[in-house]
Amino acid sequence: MCNSASSCVVNRWSGEAECVCAAGYVSVDGLPCQSVCDLQPNFCRNDGKCDIIEGKGAICRRCDSLPTLERAAKFNPVFEGEPVSAQYYRRYDDDELSRYGGGGRALASDEIRHIYEDRTLSKQEMEERLRIVQLCSTDEHFADFVRQTQA
Repeated sequence: MCNSASSCVVNRWSGEAECVCAAGYVSVDGLPCQSVCDLQPNFCRNDGKCDIIEGKGAICRRCDSLPTLERAAKFNPVFEGEPVSAQYYRRYDDDELSRYGGGGRALASDEIRHIYEDRTLSKQEMEERLRIVQLCSTDEHFADFVRQTQA
């Protein structure tokens, strides 16, 4: 049975009903979906405050200073004042990055900078490209797939 942080969908391959967590919520070991802020107390770095924005996901806020790209968040006029989802900007521990090739942080940071500097992209195109960068930095198989399809 799904909880309020999830919705019930039918798996198109198995035909079974599954609970899919809403943005900012995760299921651990098959348990009901819970806030990533509650499950990972260190989700936000540098004493940031983790919040869930319904339909958007987890965000990290700093009360005392404006976030920078290097600190894992950036504000951009394209988003018209909306908080940017932390899923794109969360900094990963060095050991986690080393599992995916070590230089991922610099590459992802450069890619994100280029995405924001490209004024021809729509908000949706920016979000799609940011999602691809995020997936490449955390999923080695997805990164391999992207490299193969872009060759």
